[in-house]
This record gives sequence, C-alpha cells and structure tokens, in this order.
Amino acid sequence: MSRRVLLPMFLLGVIGLLALPASGRAEDVPVRTYEGVSYVSGGATKDERETLKPNYPLKLVFAGTTGHLLSGVKVTIEAKGKKVFEAAADGGPWLFVNLKPGSYNVSATYRGVTKKAAVTVGAKGTKTVLLAWKIEETVRRGK
Repeated sequence: MSRRVLLPMFLLGVIGLLALPASGRAEDVPVRTYEGVSYVSGGATKDERETLKPNYPLKLVFAGTTGHLLSGVKVTIEAKGKKVFEAAADGGPWLFVNLKPGSYNVSATYRGVTKKAAVTVGAKGTKTVLLAWKIEETVRRGK
C-alpha cells in the first residue's frame, strides 16, 4: 500500500484506541468495606498501584514462587485473636487494607494452601507484605 493510504489508516487506528475507555485506573477500582475496614483489591496496572499505595497502610502482594502474580486469594486478618478483616483479593494480586496502627496476624489461602504472616502497621507509610506459594503445593491439593 502507498504512504497516502497507510498514514490515514494508522491515524484512524490511533484515534480509535484513544477513544476506548481507560481501564485499570485507580478511580475505576471499587473501594469495599468489611466491618468498617475499607479495602481495595487490584494492582493490575502500575497507575492503579501507585495511586492506591499512599492511601492504605497495608499492602499485601500475592505471588507464586516462580514469579507469577496470583488473584483469588482469600484473606483473614486478626488482631488480639479477633477477626477484624476478611475478603477475597479477586481484583488482582494486590490487596490494600486500611487498618489502624497495630499488630495483626494475616492468613491468606490460595487453592487450599494457607500462608501466614505477623504484621505491624505503623501510623505513617505503607507496610508491604509478600505472600508466596509454591504452585506445586496448590496443584497437589487438586483445588
């Protein structure tokens, strides 16, 4: 094809892409609550992660030991033996939770395998916790 035909086709394609609704923006991610604790499950895009991080004191990241990011992880958080949070990270591999400063025990379950972490959330900043599963563990469980 000639340049006269290719250039307009290219420009139309670019304009069409710009007209598509933006996805993965932080404002598109629904904020949910569990008994007064707000949280967001997401992290599909860098923009989403960077926008959400400053607003939440706890960030949980779910991955396989091979580096694959995981979603659909069920999370329970306890303080002093009492459940203060429970949800599924169904929006992506990151779960941002708005907890008050304090000490917590996190339990995260993926395909029947539970990982645990003791976490201290401070008054400022974001505490990041990586929970990783050996994918072979989850496959053996047949879940």
